[in-house]
Amino acid sequence: MSIKAMQYVFENKTTKGSQRLMLLAIADRCDDEGVCYPGVNKLAEKCNVKRRQAINLIQDLERLGEIRVSEGQGVTTK
Repeated sequence: MSIKAMQYVFENKTTKGSQRLMLLAIADRCDDEGVCYPGVNKLAEKCNVKRRQAINLIQDLERLGEIRVSEGQGVTTK
């Protein structure tokens, strides 16, 4: 868990609701450089949503520019 990544989410004014919760779940898995390798199933479980909704939220965050997803290489936060 990176306090730096978590702090970024709390200071973030772009996301709210489920998007913010997903961003927090991702930040909880990040290192201080903002890199992490979370599984979609685990993120869905942490956010109490179905896998499809988790994927939609991750795609929303990517469209907003909050994260960058590299297939098979993890997630990078802003």
